[in-house]
Amino acid sequence: MPEILTANTFALFKRLPVGATKTETEGRIKACAQAEFKDFLEGKVPMSSMSGFMAYRLLLLVRHVFLGQIPSEDQVAAIFHITIDRACSIIRTMQANYSGEMDTCLLKTIKTILTQPGDPEITEDGSFHVVKIRSSVIVNQMNLILSLHHPGADQIRRKTRKVGEYLISVDAREFFLEFVERIENVQ
Repeated sequence: MPEILTANTFALFKRLPVGATKTETEGRIKACAQAEFKDFLEGKVPMSSMSGFMAYRLLLLVRHVFLGQIPSEDQVAAIFHITIDRACSIIRTMQANYSGEMDTCLLKTIKTILTQPGDPEITEDGSFHVVKIRSSVIVNQMNLILSLHHPGADQIRRKTRKVGEYLISVDAREFFLEFVERIENVQ
């Protein structure tokens, strides 16, 4: 059987969750391809637009390759060979078209972001945590959740002169951890 994953393709998937070997990555990509083929045979593949099709393929990648977490815009851009702006659009389309499943993925992604290994960095005044978030789409979704479920909380904002680092208030971080736990207990 020919190797499904070339060296160049494997380089795109180096940012998988920790511990993903080449064999594990190949297995995840094969599962993704098999799911797409099955859906195609059953007539479930959306063919009305290229963005709809890309959003569907991204959904399969989220399910099978990224283990239920939403990838960053740069990862999506590298996979599909598109611009960062187009990648943001594809992620938003996926979230809109598959909102039920994406809500669970968003919560899993938020939990991963807020529970990164090691002690969270705290600002000098002790009122903000510094978190690494590689996706502006995720930041926007987190701010939307804050405005809907925790009005009055400080919005998540970019740390000055730091790419991918954001400030989240201690109060907002605690809210998110409790919010995710509450939703997980309901499901």
